[in-house]
Amino acid sequence: MLRSITLGVVDTYLPSPHGTWDGGFHLAVSELLEEWARDSAAGGGPAVHIVGQQQSARSHELRDVLTRNGIPFEFFPAESDRGRLLLERSGHAGSALPVVITYTGQALADPKTDELAAAFGLATLPAGIVDVAIIGAGPAGLSAAVYTASEGLATLLLEREAIGGQAGSSSLIRNHLGFPRGTSGRGLATRAFAQVWSFGADTVITWPVTGLRPTDSGYMLSFADDSEVESRSVVIATGVS
Repeated sequence: MLRSITLGVVDTYLPSPHGTWDGGFHLAVSELLEEWARDSAAGGGPAVHIVGQQQSARSHELRDVLTRNGIPFEFFPAESDRGRLLLERSGHAGSALPVVITYTGQALADPKTDELAAAFGLATLPAGIVDVAIIGAGPAGLSAAVYTASEGLATLLLEREAIGGQAGSSSLIRNHLGFPRGTSGRGLATRAFAQVWSFGADTVITWPVTGLRPTDSGYMLSFADDSEVESRSVVIATGVS
């Protein structure tokens, strides 16, 4: 048996391999290592640097948004040596805090959440009418997006906060089909989003839908900034909301 034991608790177990080669055993070990690397952010550098005040509410909000959407980041207090250096190099010394610096070098002073999403290509509405608009990117919304996009339907997935919804913040989910040893909420959301993306669905986060009205072709969805998008059908998967 392969065991990972912490304070006397067995986190997972696997049957001993049989024969000269056991593909299932090696696959299970690989999945465990992949999940550990993802959850511990091992390997690879941060995609974002945040410079702000340590006790700033907005700094904590931005860090929470990045964490829930699986975007690795590092935070530096503005008064620290590293923080001052980053502000100077980005040309934002004296700017409103927090300052967000992306892996591309783009620097945003006290950005709104949708501006942060736009920096990662997750806040652009598609042009023209779509076949299916899915409101909510929790497990139900992600599943719907996989099924519709895989059938070739032009799919738009809309989420007001973070991919995975409430389930995305769970430390361990053990009752989801296909994960006998359980998985973290973020891990489940990351895998599901990868499927959605691979089938070509458009995803927009941090843009809550504020209105829905029927049209001759389907439905018109409205957003807080007065932008709109038309869809032939709508799936409302808002979960606990």
